[in-house]
Amino acid sequence: MGERDCSMAKLWLTHVRAAALLVLAGIALASVPRMPAVAQEAVAWSSYVTPFPGRGTYTIEIAGDSWAEGLLDGLRASFEGDARVEIARRRRALTSIVRAEFEAQVTSLFEDLGRSPADVLVVMTGVGDRQSLRLAGGARFRFGSERWRTEYGKRIDQLMKLAKSKRLAVYWVGLPIVRRAEAQDDVRVINEIIREKAYLNGIRFIDTWAGFAEEEGQYSAYGPDVAGTIRLLRDGDGVHFTSAGNRKLAHFVDRQMKRDIATAESERRLPLDGGASEMARLARLAPEDSPVKKALAEAAKKRAERSKASIRAAAGKQPRGPQAPPGVQDQPADKSRVTVRVTGRGGKEESFTIDIVRPAIPAAVLAHVTRRTSPDVATPMGDTVDGDTIGGLTALSSITPTGDTSGGPQRRTTPLTQAAYYRVLIKGERLAPKPGRADDFSWMASKATGKEADRPKQ
Repeated sequence: MGERDCSMAKLWLTHVRAAALLVLAGIALASVPRMPAVAQEAVAWSSYVTPFPGRGTYTIEIAGDSWAEGLLDGLRASFEGDARVEIARRRRALTSIVRAEFEAQVTSLFEDLGRSPADVLVVMTGVGDRQSLRLAGGARFRFGSERWRTEYGKRIDQLMKLAKSKRLAVYWVGLPIVRRAEAQDDVRVINEIIREKAYLNGIRFIDTWAGFAEEEGQYSAYGPDVAGTIRLLRDGDGVHFTSAGNRKLAHFVDRQMKRDIATAESERRLPLDGGASEMARLARLAPEDSPVKKALAEAAKKRAERSKASIRAAAGKQPRGPQAPPGVQDQPADKSRVTVRVTGRGGKEESFTIDIVRPAIPAAVLAHVTRRTSPDVATPMGDTVDGDTIGGLTALSSITPTGDTSGGPQRRTTPLTQAAYYRVLIKGERLAPKPGRADDFSWMASKATGKEADRPKQ
């Protein structure tokens, strides 16, 4: 076979391989299941709990062991009288994560939740988890070992993911401190695993350890209750809680839950006055049997009525400019001259005259910038005065006399240089005192001439 034939053969093999790869890729893509269109829809809300509870109130289920039983009693006392929340009457069984019947308990739990739809799931379990983990096939992993941690975390992760797939807001309550010192390290191991999985799955983890420990971090059967009174919070076994302890345990849960419900309620109220597309999207997402459908329809109706009313009001309005109050007239253009004195290079003082031109001011503008408390009375325009400062500079300022209460639009006819403030502040003159005023010392001259009667009475 010649060199040309070898090249052709290699090229043919390359094309055959490429075609085979394309066929395999097509088979692989065809075998991938298609996701439903609903799964591609963006999350409808950002609050942790749904803004649209199915029956108008938030149904809360509690699952776990004997700790969860006491927690249920505390939550029922905490939410007593709250019309927004409905607490389940009994605890859902989830006695242990490590036992072989874990799978059966999880299946039974979510079957029960499916028959009575819930919005929130509170989980607290772990009393009996400080032991070897048993698989369905009979294998056992010693507590705290690497394989025990891996399998325990896998079961926690499975339970959390399943709850999220059911659109449940999950609050997982961490284990509290216990009396036996050797058991405290085991409880910390369990809490670390639950906390990590809750963080990865976006689950609320409620830490209760510090709430039942002393300031030094040690176990104490006594402590402050929800009202701040020192009471017995733990049972004699050093694990479970008294009635006051269960109420305090529930406090850490309901505090976070009430915040999330308030956030969800505010998120539900705000979009009701949004745009038409926003309201249509919410109408599709809201459950059919919830009162949200009616609220959205009413909000859309009101929004349409407001839009029509604004259109009618805009059609009836005639555009017009700002109107001046009666008596205020246009100010004609004015020009005044200011002499500025500066020192030249040779030390010789030079004077320059500057013309300051004020343009004409419409009456509407004048009324706006000079208005007082009453819109019908305008403040007279001020006078421009100049004065020399250090360095040969001249300062210009506008002074409006406060004693002029005529309220008329016309400026007074007194020349600027004869105004009282100009004579005192600019020229430095001393004005003649009025008879009887504090600066009137004419009575002293009368005393010198013997005319005491002319002295003003004090």
